[in-house]
Formats: sequence, structure tokens, C-alpha cells
Amino acid sequence: IDPAPARQRIADVLFAELDGKEAHTVRWREAIQVWLPQWLPNIDQRSDAAALNQLACTMHDLGDFAAAESLFREALEIRRATLTTGHPNIATSLNNLARLLTNIGHTSEAELLSREALDTLRSAQPAGHLDIAASLDNLASLLASTGRYAEAESLLCEALDILRSTQPSGHLDFAASLNSLAVVLG
Repeated sequence: IDPAPARQRIADVLFAELDGKEAHTVRWREAIQVWLPQWLPNIDQRSDAAALNQLACTMHDLGDFAAAESLFREALEIRRATLTTGHPNIATSLNNLARLLTNIGHTSEAELLSREALDTLRSAQPAGHLDIAASLDNLASLLASTGRYAEAESLLCEALDILRSTQPSGHLDFAASLNSLAVVLG
């Protein structure tokens, strides 16, 4: 029996499990953590940036930062090679990798990637787009973590302006941005 089709079927099920779920709700955490990274060179998802990105997010949430970083970089590389310059999905990959790098203390590289993601979204999306607000918030969080509060405050105020014009005042993103601003100002 050829194990490749069976491996692919199991991988399809495991990737379907990841789709839209938080790491704590994933049923087959161990199989996802152990099997999928080993199988990637031999399964269909190896060149699917969205699948790699989703797996990287899960690995990040599960605390496997080395595996997450490798997967985020691979997804970014695929997106840069297959999408037009300035595509919003490239910015998504940049932001995801930047968040991980911030978490592991590589703030210099994370800042470069965050700024590139923000520039990409400012070019790709209309002014006031929610993705721009999220990217502003990501960069502001990174800057605040390095003590650059004035710059972080400016970015958070811009993000709040976007959220004020697009979201109701009780929206969770609005509340999160207000909290981030309070932390920076505190």
C-alpha cells in the first residue's frame, strides 16, 4: 500500500481542523504539532501559503516558536513569489511573522516587517480600511514594547480614528485599541 495518499488524506483532515479554529479548540493538537511539519515536503499543502500560514499560527499559539517562524517565513516567501507586489496577503504574512519575532525578542527585524506590512496595506487598501488599523496597532504594540511610547501613541490614535469611523463604540477591536492606548499613556 502506498502511504502517500493516506498521509495526504490525514493531512487534509488536520488542515481542515485548523481552519478558523483557535489552538485551544483544536482536537488533534499532538498530530498537528508532530505529523504535519514532518509531512509538509510530501503533501499538497507544502506550496499553499494560506495553509502554511494557518499551521504557523497554530504552532505559534501552541508555543512552538521555531516551527512557527519557519512556516511563517515559508508562507511569506510563497506569497512574495506568487502574488503581485503590494498584495494584502503579503502584508498578512509580514504582520504574522513580525508578531512572532516580537514575541521572541527580535524586535529590530519585527519592526522592519511591521513597517513594510503597514506600507503595503496603505498602498493596497483604501484609507480607513480595518486591515490598516490592525497593522497600526501591531506596530504600535511593538514600539511600546521597546519604550517608544510617543510614536506608539500616534499610531494608536490613527488606528482609533479608523475604528471610530468603521466600528460601533462597543466593538472588541475598538475596546482593545483603547486599552492599548491607555497602557501607552499610563
